[in-house]
Amino acid sequence: MENELDFERPEIEFGDGEQMSPVPEGWYAASIFSCQRVTASSGNDMVSVQFAITQPDYANRRVWKHYVCWHETEKTAQNFAREFSRLEDALGVKGAKICEELVGKHLDILVKIEKPTQKNKVSSYRSRPRPDMGTPDPANAPDWF
Repeated sequence: MENELDFERPEIEFGDGEQMSPVPEGWYAASIFSCQRVTASSGNDMVSVQFAITQPDYANRRVWKHYVCWHETEKTAQNFAREFSRLEDALGVKGAKICEELVGKHLDILVKIEKPTQKNKVSSYRSRPRPDMGTPDPANAPDWF
């Protein structure tokens, strides 16, 4: 079968500092590397999104966000709709029907470190300026900005 990983491979030992430590908290330029609908261990449907950091210091480092789609409570479904809508807004996509519509899109992600696990989590997003948009001129900013 093409998805099986049944082959021999050597044992690899990691030296000090070689294992992946979390990236520091902060905003990072990123793109959607993968997106898939999966079933959580709880049995609930969720969308798992893998972000790849694209800025030089941490290029190709991956962080994940899991969005629980359905739960016994209506509140969870509303939270999913709200949170996923925020992601779509940052990507400039509305009402995506399949995960592949999001893959390859660029945005900025706010990465935090969960305590006590010391793992990264994506806590917010914002639109990434397109290169063809140029640098905004503060003199032309609206009064309310």
